[in-house]
Amino acid sequence: MFHGRSRLSRLWPSSITPSLNFPHRLLIKFKFSSLSQAQKLNSLDEQCDEFLPWLERKAGAKISPVLSIGKSAYGRNSYFDCGCRNALKYKFSGFCDMDDCTLIVLKLLVIVTVGGPLFQEDPLLVNELRPSTSLASFMKGIFSMSLFASEIIRTGDCILKVPYTVQIGPDNLLPRIKALIGDKIGTVAKLAIVLLVEQKMGQDSEWAPYIGCLPQHGEIHSAIFWSEYELEMIRQSSVYQETLNQKAKIKKDFAAIVPALEQFPEFFESITLKDFMRAYFLVTSRAWESTKGLSLIPFTDFMNHDGVSNSIVLFNEDKMWSEVIADRNYAPGEEVLISYGNFPNATLLLDFGFTLPHNIRDQVQMRLNIPRNDILREMKLELLQQHRMPTVKDATGFNCSEDTFIIKEVRSPRGKGKGLPQSLRAFARVLCSTSPKELSDLAAEAAQIDGRLARRPLKDSRRELQAHQMLLSHISHLMEKYDVAIKALDPVNFPSTCNIFSLRRQMAEDLLTGELRILKSASTWLKNYCADLKSTIRCQSER
Repeated sequence: MFHGRSRLSRLWPSSITPSLNFPHRLLIKFKFSSLSQAQKLNSLDEQCDEFLPWLERKAGAKISPVLSIGKSAYGRNSYFDCGCRNALKYKFSGFCDMDDCTLIVLKLLVIVTVGGPLFQEDPLLVNELRPSTSLASFMKGIFSMSLFASEIIRTGDCILKVPYTVQIGPDNLLPRIKALIGDKIGTVAKLAIVLLVEQKMGQDSEWAPYIGCLPQHGEIHSAIFWSEYELEMIRQSSVYQETLNQKAKIKKDFAAIVPALEQFPEFFESITLKDFMRAYFLVTSRAWESTKGLSLIPFTDFMNHDGVSNSIVLFNEDKMWSEVIADRNYAPGEEVLISYGNFPNATLLLDFGFTLPHNIRDQVQMRLNIPRNDILREMKLELLQQHRMPTVKDATGFNCSEDTFIIKEVRSPRGKGKGLPQSLRAFARVLCSTSPKELSDLAAEAAQIDGRLARRPLKDSRRELQAHQMLLSHISHLMEKYDVAIKALDPVNFPSTCNIFSLRRQMAEDLLTGELRILKSASTWLKNYCADLKSTIRCQSER
């Protein structure tokens, strides 16, 4: 029996298939100023070459005859992520240890892959690259591990099978540690502890080749690792508060397990909250949830995300393995992508540490409240309570309060307003009621139909217009706030910043511009709807 699951995520992919497809080995020769730099880059190649044979020996089975590990410019740890082109273009200027030919090749590589010239003069970013940056660290920043077709792949081919025996789950936790921790924490935190133990064991760990491939602190850009100053850039988005909530939960879990961890100094003597947070992130960003529970699936988790891909990880409970089926044809050397799930940038930023320049899954959380000075406030609250909708989970997986609504892109400016939740428009109708009779009429109408409150347009066109003008005003106010937040991200406001901050600034811009696009689509529809209502009212008054 097969079960399909997306990656673990509590939060809320892109319509654009990434244009950055590299051969699985870049045949570029570099001139190094030191042997250590060459060794660092060569070690990355060795990791790619040796990982799959190691995993297949451990599994005692062939995992993939058609995939190989390579370096991708499209991935969670890549500078290409988030469309961060400005941060990249000046990195070349810092490498005096490259000859002119190599520099030209690198520039041409970037220009060709992203589809346009990147090397226009921009004095604001000239000083972005620190003099100590090496070519090896730069290359590691550009290219992250991913999976590529080593031969022709056709739609419907099974491209990998990873047995359950070489997957890592909470059951891998040492029994003596598990006994002390008990049920104080959830499965994510338990799996994070497994990673910390294996990392501490170093080369003595049976998972050492896999643990060594996982990203380090400086390579992770989830919002939980942002400074307070950086988080201010996304304060306008609901992901700001979700980030604070997530950090608080991780801190609480860590505090709960510290007494138990102190009993095992050989593993946890020098473990800090920051270490635990990294391990926690590795689980939330790389693990899959299935009927067998939460698990990390080595090799499979090297695959990058494509929002339009139909390939997901499938779990064959009968044969005890996880597998991926190709959803399209791939030529040798092409990067093979899967979908992590239908996530907006808010989720991608918090749970995976990257964003997409144009994400069709973007959405906005909007809150409406009944004013305390509304003389009908208690009646409205009671009516809403009586017709309470089932608790709604947004795409992030979090419960929304009754006055929180999720707006998605309204694609048709004159359609039925799909994207604007009916519950939001119903709330506005209740909010704009001015008499007990109007509220009673709404309750009676709900009882006559399907029990849902205020889901039909109000019979009084003027009141219907007022309700939607109120929504339009609220959304317009939000748009103004987003516009201010986006303008504050202009590079002119950050004349001297480090590479990481420039990357995160671009991620913040992707997030906010995407959510502003959603608000604009809702605004356009509401303006048209209100215009139609005004026309109706005018016709009625002329009769």
